[in-house]
Amino acid sequence: MAVDEAVEGLFVHYLGGEIAQASEEISYLEAIGAPEQESIDIIADNQQEFLLLCTRMLRVPKDTYFQSAFSLTKNDRNFLQKMIFEGEKTDWYDPNDLKVLYKKIKDYTGYVNPRGE
Repeated sequence: MAVDEAVEGLFVHYLGGEIAQASEEISYLEAIGAPEQESIDIIADNQQEFLLLCTRMLRVPKDTYFQSAFSLTKNDRNFLQKMIFEGEKTDWYDPNDLKVLYKKIKDYTGYVNPRGE
């Protein structure tokens, strides 16, 4: 389902950005082969920020993200509610779970990465 370009940007950039940061921290933890509290805290913060962003987008999208030419449809709002639920139940320390979460965002928005990712 394709959505408004501005809404696509919000969902992919902000929500996808939190997923990408968590994925990078997981890669770092795997590379060093040991848990590091700072990275564990960063991943937990990414999850909390993801949930907070979804909530803020539902409340005041224009004021929060400085967008001037978009509005959330009922489907967009339902999707954000679903993302709150999905973000809470996702294991943010599992790269496969994060890929599934990101795929849900891409599938909803119709986003295609220019690099084909």
